[in-house]
Amino acid sequence: MGTLASHTNLICLSKYHSLNRKLFLYSAHDTTLIPCLMALEIFDMKWPPYAADVTLELHQNRKTGDTFVKVSYMGQDQLIPGCSGVYCPLQEFKQVVSTYTLTSELYHSRCTSTGEQAEP
Repeated sequence: MGTLASHTNLICLSKYHSLNRKLFLYSAHDTTLIPCLMALEIFDMKWPPYAADVTLELHQNRKTGDTFVKVSYMGQDQLIPGCSGVYCPLQEFKQVVSTYTLTSELYHSRCTSTGEQAEP
């Protein structure tokens, strides 16, 4: 969730607008999809079927500039617990996933850690 959250932040900050990029595609196995569904609190305790997908769409209100996230699972829009609607304001969405989000620094330090502790 951390990588997705940071990617969403970069998109919102217009880092990718100069690339004229409209799609970011991530691939995962069912064993990776389940924790994502759990983090979004939409896991129904059923193993995801073959070719199951989670889609996160980023929308911006043209008049107000407010940003929203819409989540769908296998083509069905999902109301994420903690969000005020299917089109979830970005700040609400970030709050919902914050429990499962690591900063880039913490992520990299944990992924490069050997697990060994220095002796006293």
